[in-house]
Amino acid sequence: LYAKWTPEVYTIRFVSNGGTTVQPITNAPYGQLLVEPDEPIRDGFGFGAWYKDALLTDIWDFDHDVVTEPITLYASWNESIYTVEFESNGGTPIAEIQDVHHGTTIPAPTPPTRPGYTFKNWYSDPALKTKWDFKKHTVTNDMTLYAAWNEVKYTVTFETGGGTPVAPIKNVKYDKTIKEPAAPHREGYG
Repeated sequence: LYAKWTPEVYTIRFVSNGGTTVQPITNAPYGQLLVEPDEPIRDGFGFGAWYKDALLTDIWDFDHDVVTEPITLYASWNESIYTVEFESNGGTPIAEIQDVHHGTTIPAPTPPTRPGYTFKNWYSDPALKTKWDFKKHTVTNDMTLYAAWNEVKYTVTFETGGGTPVAPIKNVKYDKTIKEPAAPHREGYG
């Protein structure tokens, strides 16, 4: 007669510690490796690893640890930290803000400067459609904010020193030439 053995099977439970639910593994055979489940998701955190204890001191190694009893594994998490960069679109450079915690606001930097333009605002998209509100909007990923500018236009007036008036030239852009106006006339002068 020959003995036939059936391995004992156990249930493996997962405690996500604030993440999405991970379904238990039922019928995990004694002495076998576990198939690592899909990582849970937690807003503002990156998944770390599964641990054998609630204090997160003894990590479960899916490549080497085998099942010997019913197990509860506990998720560890790493808080998401981001960097915010600034694209000044032709203005003076603005230093990035590092180590921004998920879901927090950031202080508004000193506005950049650009000859011939006045700074308008920061936007969260390169098309400059979504205005960034530093008091309300929170950072939820690495991101770039984009500067928007208003072009300054100048009016050039002419002081003729007693000659006939010369009409001003309006809407002159910064660093652009203007067309020479007709010379004024003054009686007795050339």
